Amino acid sequence: MRQDEPLEFANAGALVAEAVAQSKRYAITQLDPTGVIQRFVSADVAGEVPLWAQLMREQGLEPGDRAVVLAGRDWEWRCALLGVLYAGGVAVPCPESTPAAELRAIEADAGAAFVVSIPARPDLVDQGGPRVVSADQLETVEAAKALAHRPHSPMPGDLGLILYWQRVTGLQGTMHAHSSRVAQDDAAEHWLGLGEGERVWCTAADGSYDSIWLLLAAWRKGANIVTVDLPLDLDAQLDLLEKLHPAALWFSNEEYGALASAAPPAQVDLGSVRRALVDDESSAGAVAFEEAFGTRATPIVALDELPSRCPPTEHLAFVAISSTHLNRVRMRLYEAVKTAGYQCASYVSSSAFVWHNVTVGENTFIFENNVLQHFVEIGDNVILCSCNHIGHRSVLRSHSYLASQVVVSGFCEIGDHCFLGVNCTIADNVRVAPDCIIGAGSLILRDTRQGKVYRRRGDRESPRVSSLDLFRVRE
Repeated sequence: MRQDEPLEFANAGALVAEAVAQSKRYAITQLDPTGVIQRFVSADVAGEVPLWAQLMREQGLEPGDRAVVLAGRDWEWRCALLGVLYAGGVAVPCPESTPAAELRAIEADAGAAFVVSIPARPDLVDQGGPRVVSADQLETVEAAKALAHRPHSPMPGDLGLILYWQRVTGLQGTMHAHSSRVAQDDAAEHWLGLGEGERVWCTAADGSYDSIWLLLAAWRKGANIVTVDLPLDLDAQLDLLEKLHPAALWFSNEEYGALASAAPPAQVDLGSVRRALVDDESSAGAVAFEEAFGTRATPIVALDELPSRCPPTEHLAFVAISSTHLNRVRMRLYEAVKTAGYQCASYVSSSAFVWHNVTVGENTFIFENNVLQHFVEIGDNVILCSCNHIGHRSVLRSHSYLASQVVVSGFCEIGDHCFLGVNCTIADNVRVAPDCIIGAGSLILRDTRQGKVYRRRGDRESPRVSSLDLFRVRE
């Protein structure tokens, strides 16, 4: 693909809005300042995004223009942020409580042409400064016109987000392209472990680095984000946790520790919580919470912070992602950790039979009861689920995924980015071209063509859809 070709359907804002629109459940559960729980349907939330995109266009936003989006109590800021991305702008989220001097510094550093605030903020209007846009102006947007306007298709490397946060050393920021943001959101779906409609409660400030990560990842799965705009004591927090039945939490280490000491476990049932996420360097409080309530503490480290938290000279990395987007997500993150200086570990089950002259690349996982015969070559970033047979002198190139009970006969070659389904068989001396999907139970007797889907009835390719379309690969 040439560098000047657009990435169709790779607009990070459009992808999140599309995922939310497809959900038939709630996107937001909000405990408002009066103590009332409000729920907002996914379709209604998603419908706001094209309106915000159209408003920003009508206000003069061009692709690449940068807009500071102030995040606060009003849930609509999330739609405004996605709308900026949808229109091709670069979103710069900030908590609405950001001090004025710091906000001006962010505007200047980011080169912002717009400031988006849900409530009208006349105090932000500065002659010669960024144009201020508020939710009141949505009333002027024609819905039909907004819905008819397709999302902007970004080029490779086009910026989508600039995220700032405060460190002891001062204000720091990172830039994220649409393509890298999409890959990170795909990966985040796995560490969040959420299903459609399941709730996640994060106490990070709206507009903060963590809250943006959560927003994009959770809504890509159609999950329900819990927001609380009311100060709660520990007993009230535990009561709300029991009432909401969240599947995941993202609190600070101190908050976990306080909750763990607040009540005897027998009095509180948090059985719905499958994952307690924490991004603090210390996780003692999260571990105490895990022990008290039977949840699982999962440290979260941003990829760009990983080298400072876990130096490559002291740690190995393993990218544990499945075949999402025909293995592209796993490949992108594998390449990212390699670029960061890490050596990637591989795992071969002690229950697998692997001939002594087999070669295995990096970031490869070989499950139990696989048989790898003599002189087999396995590339980098390959997943072999249980009970596969790889015949003598066959070669599996990089970034592929083999489901269970696959038979690859002798002298075969499996190209990059392939997916081989359960119980398929590859005959001797057959070359499976890159980007192929071999369906469950298929018998492949001769060489395949790149990017094709092969189903049962011999080795005939499916004429209806390409493998890239089937796995929703966006390149």
